[in-house]
Amino acid sequence: MRPCAVKKTVQTFQQFAILDMHFLNRQLLSIGFVFLFLAKCGTSIDDLNKEVAKVPNPRVERSSWIQDSAGILNNEIEINAIITFHEAKTGAEIAVVILPSIGEIIPKDFAVALFNAWGIGKKGKDNGILVLHVIDQRRIEIEIGYGLEGDLPDAIVKRIIDYYAIPAFKAGNFSKGHHDTVLALVRRMENPSISAEDLLQNEISDSSTNSGTTIFPSDLPTENPNADVAFSEEANQEESPLDPRLSEFYRDYKGKSYAQLSDEEKITLSRAISESEYDRYTLSAEEKSLAEEYHKDVENSRFQSSLILHSIISVFLLGVLFAIKRVFDSKANAFKDPYKKYDFYLKYFTYIYYAAYFFGTIALTVFIQGFIAKSPEATYVAPPFLLFFPFCFWSESSTKGKMRILRKRLQVIRDEPRTCSTCQQQMRKLSEEEDDEFLKKGQIAEEYLKSVDYDVFICPASHSLILKYVNIDPEYEYNGTSFIKIARCLKCDSRTSIVTSSKIIRDADYDSPGSVEVHRSCKNCGHSGSDRLTIPQLQRSSSSSSSGGGSSSSSSSGSFGGGSSGGGGAGGSY
Repeated sequence: MRPCAVKKTVQTFQQFAILDMHFLNRQLLSIGFVFLFLAKCGTSIDDLNKEVAKVPNPRVERSSWIQDSAGILNNEIEINAIITFHEAKTGAEIAVVILPSIGEIIPKDFAVALFNAWGIGKKGKDNGILVLHVIDQRRIEIEIGYGLEGDLPDAIVKRIIDYYAIPAFKAGNFSKGHHDTVLALVRRMENPSISAEDLLQNEISDSSTNSGTTIFPSDLPTENPNADVAFSEEANQEESPLDPRLSEFYRDYKGKSYAQLSDEEKITLSRAISESEYDRYTLSAEEKSLAEEYHKDVENSRFQSSLILHSIISVFLLGVLFAIKRVFDSKANAFKDPYKKYDFYLKYFTYIYYAAYFFGTIALTVFIQGFIAKSPEATYVAPPFLLFFPFCFWSESSTKGKMRILRKRLQVIRDEPRTCSTCQQQMRKLSEEEDDEFLKKGQIAEEYLKSVDYDVFICPASHSLILKYVNIDPEYEYNGTSFIKIARCLKCDSRTSIVTSSKIIRDADYDSPGSVEVHRSCKNCGHSGSDRLTIPQLQRSSSSSSSGGGSSSSSSSGSFGGGSSGGGGAGGSY
């Protein structure tokens, strides 16, 4: 191999190595940033209470129902008047809280904690509502007190959010969104028979319209057209002579194109171009023409090297993911009993689901960086893409997607054929209508409440097999509350005991937590009972000087009335 060819090979290898190191540095920095983000995402109860305590109580500060810390409302007086009139008429309390940020805390958790810390609603009636709007998370949460869940069930609250708040928020009209949302809640409490979409059918509100004038700057004065005349003559001057000290780089390329140059000529040209970048060598007209082709060739070489490197890493990451999935499937298939396989999937599927998100996101990020590795923007590609993983980990849509995929996979396992343990014959799975004949009254009630689902298999010899599957959806089990809405009955042992009412036993104060008594009734045997649950201790804010647990029937002054919420309500993002 000629010396010039060796030099070119070494030069190419050095470029590839430098590109590789830059890529690894960017990836390590990006991945470290993401894991630092994940480490900070966990929020303890103490941290939550501290953040809640920072929110000024508008009832204490200025006898208002609205705390607009973000300063986005231009109709606060009108909204406040609607709430005041409704509170005087019915006793129900509505608090509107708009915050620029709550950090990394989940808005739902923050809403429940703030609701109970302030005691929104009347003591013993629990007729309070909290409308929480978090600007940086683009999220609204409406928290409903125990006593209003009959008039404002979760489904209705969700429809009010989707119909009145979200469209206005997306349009940037926050004043209209909050006005219409509060008015819709009031109308629904006054007329529970009206559908959510018709609550404001005849409402015309001038104050809910944001008015503003866009001011355009005047045109800047035009620069003096003769300002650059002095430079125009200099630009047309003849090229300066070559520096005799660097004449070793000068060659006559005899009109060749870059592709026609020999390897030795290409190396000499690259050295001349490199020296010219430091203003120590002036390129000739021929060298300038060849320099354009030289830069294109270098760019193409770097692009190919970058794309190959990133593609290899992406394929490797996907291969790791495929290997993890193969191991998971092999362990699951090792169970001959489908019932045990079902439990295995239920226990470990979440890890596989998020591993697919994590490795898939990194592989996609690496592959895209391969196209723009030399561009400065490449440094900023990884963090946004990698942050897609924590978004998928905590977002409501991702959780629902995971549950949907898991349910489909578990249903396949549930439908797998069974062999009768008595006669060893193939068993047939009965339909939902057919299996009621083999179920007890309590089991049928559980299926009706969707707390438990039963599969019944029967063989030709009439031997039956009944398999029990508890509802795995946490949203159904808790439905946004801090306690289980459908519990096991202490008398008939069926999962059919539902919440019928609740009563505050002792208000929470700044020194100790409170308690609430939750009454349940069994839909199978009729047995009634009650549970004692804890209400979080109140936290003092810097502007608060009095407790929020007053017992008066009106909250026109002072703090809120001492109500509480168990988590009922709904939320939405825009």
